Amino acid sequence: MLPVPDILIEIETKKQERIERTKNDLISKGIDLSVIPLSELQAGAGPILNAYTNWIYKLKSLCDRGRNKEAENHEELLGRIEKWRLATSVEFGMAPHNVMSGHVMRQIAYVKPTTVEALESIGVRIRTVKELAAIMLKSVNEFFSKTDSLSLDASDPPMVFPENKSFKPKKPWLFAKEGKGSHRSSYERFQNGGETIEQIAMRPENGKTIQPSTVVSHVMKALTLGDPVNLKRLAAPNNNIIPPPTEKEWEKIEIASNSANMNVVATEKFQMKLLLPFIVGEAKASVDYKERSESLQQEISYWYRKITWWMNLRRAGFTPQFGSVYVYKV
Repeated sequence: MLPVPDILIEIETKKQERIERTKNDLISKGIDLSVIPLSELQAGAGPILNAYTNWIYKLKSLCDRGRNKEAENHEELLGRIEKWRLATSVEFGMAPHNVMSGHVMRQIAYVKPTTVEALESIGVRIRTVKELAAIMLKSVNEFFSKTDSLSLDASDPPMVFPENKSFKPKKPWLFAKEGKGSHRSSYERFQNGGETIEQIAMRPENGKTIQPSTVVSHVMKALTLGDPVNLKRLAAPNNNIIPPPTEKEWEKIEIASNSANMNVVATEKFQMKLLLPFIVGEAKASVDYKERSESLQQEISYWYRKITWWMNLRRAGFTPQFGSVYVYKV
């Protein structure tokens, strides 16, 4: 028998070390390893294991970046879901894990779906699902709402889109690349399958829960590749998604782009951070991300999302309209 090459031994050793670190992380957070299939623990991945590790690493990431309050809010949200589960189990005389498993609770707290439709899409079909949807909506509005403009300017009209009609770019963006095609499933399910952003986020093709904002970025990538997108559906009010720029915000980003002498359409690797000094001010933009207060981080994150909308729409050749109704031009 030929000896096993050292490189294979090293790969296997590192894999086992990763698995052991994952197990230790789970145990340190009070997770009973018996609720995770042995096959997933041995493989280091799987839908149930991923749900737990996503949750643990989400909280760790927030704390590492100094966003402790946001981490606490996530823990509070999970606690409210667990409280609903316990009340439902008592009402129907069921064991709590038969109402909802621990990994599904964490998936819900991670993605934050707020509709019955989205919850039912992952199998939550018990009679009290409406109560859970109401809890989620209230909690997301209380802790994580991203729909309000920082300016809160009632006179600033929102962007409007064609009714019941997809926008198709005249041509793909100059530097658009299909890449690995990981965005394709999200795009097809949204555009042709009629699924909501939350439904796709809860059940992505690879089984690993993703953020609603990631689904939006997948669909936007397809747009820059020249594919038609129902922008009105994509930009529909959603507490988990920062909406497209308002008229004044769009103008502010345009001015920032001109001031920074950056052409978003003709530039392949566009650095959004270079626009920040012209939007939030040099003092705020120069603060290292590790030193930012939670409110400053929220403000900068808000503008990054707005710039992302602007960048993709400009690259797709979309001419924005603002107001209450989209006007079709002859």
